[in-house]
Amino acid sequence: MRHAQREKTRINTHNTTLLMDEIASITGKMAYLCSRREYCSGDIAGKLRRSGLSPQDISEVLSRLHKEGYIDDMRFAAAFVRDKSAITGWGGRKIEYVLRKKGIDNETIAVAMRESISPAAERRMKALLSSKWKSIDAPDIRTRRARFLRYAAGRGYGMEDSVRIMEEFENSET
Repeated sequence: MRHAQREKTRINTHNTTLLMDEIASITGKMAYLCSRREYCSGDIAGKLRRSGLSPQDISEVLSRLHKEGYIDDMRFAAAFVRDKSAITGWGGRKIEYVLRKKGIDNETIAVAMRESISPAAERRMKALLSSKWKSIDAPDIRTRRARFLRYAAGRGYGMEDSVRIMEEFENSET
């Protein structure tokens, strides 16, 4: 009898009314996804929104996932920074931009960037940009610089770092 009462307990929302068991089922599906790889709150909220859940139901599912440890935006941001910096060679600005688009707050991004970018990132950046510098075939130095800086910006490297490295390359050629 007690089980039947629990099943009939409803969560009322302005759009829909879901049974607690339905919320538990949806939470279980999202927990399965989160156990396979890291997701941030924004990714899971987007999936739930696309499936037609109301904001209150989304909030309930996210709350449960946070409480059970399936979602942790700090953990996600740190892993994202490590992967994008080390594997794809993205610069800090591009990483920050994507994390902001995923709904990660600025403080979490700053901590993740500070803790997760390795000293090897500078070496990777120099190697990548060195290869690009050598491959640019331009009629004059201004065009070569513009192409180089546009490439570096597209990879997410800051202007200050890009100019500094470009000047090192120019000085080493003369």
